Amino acid sequence: MHNFLSLILKYGHHVTFVILEVLCFYLIITFNQTQKLIWYNSTSLLSSAVNNRIDKVNGYLQLESLNDSLINENAKLLQRFIQLDEKHLEKDSFHIEKYQLIPATVCNNSINLRNNYLTLCKGQNEGIESDMGVITSSGIVGIVMSSSDHYSLVLSILNSQSKISCRLKNKEAFGTLVWNGYTSKFLNLEGVPKHISISVGDTIVTSGFSTIFPPNIPVGVVDKYKIITGSNELDIQVNIFEDPLSLSHVYVVNNLEAEEQLKLELKKSYEN
Repeated sequence: MHNFLSLILKYGHHVTFVILEVLCFYLIITFNQTQKLIWYNSTSLLSSAVNNRIDKVNGYLQLESLNDSLINENAKLLQRFIQLDEKHLEKDSFHIEKYQLIPATVCNNSINLRNNYLTLCKGQNEGIESDMGVITSSGIVGIVMSSSDHYSLVLSILNSQSKISCRLKNKEAFGTLVWNGYTSKFLNLEGVPKHISISVGDTIVTSGFSTIFPPNIPVGVVDKYKIITGSNELDIQVNIFEDPLSLSHVYVVNNLEAEEQLKLELKKSYEN
């Protein structure tokens, strides 16, 4: 007790001074608008600087986890490529070496327009060219329209010009996947004859009728359907697997035999 009183007597005036300083500071920023704004701006800047430092540290710590996640996602994609329906393809008619996957980061993504595009942070230097499909482990994303040395522009599936050949899984029913421009979650499969028996929940996959997408890449499921009035076709609404609003990492599909196929088809068209 004696020591405590001695400390108060020795440092009491310093403590009193600090208390009064804090009180004065509080009164100044409380009752003076200019000083209040200066205080809030200063604390906001300090807080932002600290948060940025913390985010950088957290980002560094998460790099290893993110890398593992990308590797696992790549493995899933490769597995999907080899899970082909033997009813439609002979065992020796497809080999995994036909396709090369190029991982890329999405650095820009428009989602609120009638014609949406994505920008990838990889380009020709990494082997990305126009007319290459873009996918994720969940589904399809779009088609590369053009590329520079370091960037690629992708025509999103959320684009009125996007037309992708698809089919009903396990059925000989083919159509064209298009976007109606209303919502990012639903697309439409057009051109399916009305006599085809389908059910809500049926899976839609890519047809493989081009050099852009391999066959059997998952697209979505039938959400609802109806017969188009005065037509022999069905109007099928598809609930897509991939969420275009949350894209960050994708895979660009390089068909290593695309040039050979296109040259042969072009030669045939000239003959006709």
